[in-house]
Amino acid sequence: MRGTCPLSISRTICIPLWHALSSVWDVVRDNVYWLVGNGADIHVWDDTWVSSLGPLRQWLRLPKHVVDNIKFNDLLLHNGQWDIDQLRELLHHDVISHIIGILPPALDNSHDVVVWRCTPTGIFSIASAYIQALEPLWDDVDLKWSHL
Repeated sequence: MRGTCPLSISRTICIPLWHALSSVWDVVRDNVYWLVGNGADIHVWDDTWVSSLGPLRQWLRLPKHVVDNIKFNDLLLHNGQWDIDQLRELLHHDVISHIIGILPPALDNSHDVVVWRCTPTGIFSIASAYIQALEPLWDDVDLKWSHL
């Protein structure tokens, strides 16, 4: 997958299939994360590239004062390492340790890769998405069965 992962795919006028997809888009988006290559395809604040945290926008210290089109290069020092001072200005303290545990974007042309969290291979499948979508509805302890 190249390019950004949109926050929403809903349309005012669309075919029923698209309407159905847009109704479960949050499940899809919540289970997709990026492996950082060169960082060119990832939106720093809205895409999940720190899998344990989700999108970083929710962890911003001052959300209204942050530049939306910030790039990974803006978060790096000249030697290619994370700029810890810059990260401390932008994000809550607890988040920093998660970020520095990730290799900074590569200077080569390695591409960013989208990974599906719900399979061991990281490759999307309809079956895994279906299971993930039904998970909140699943009640493995239904008391009516205990009476039998």
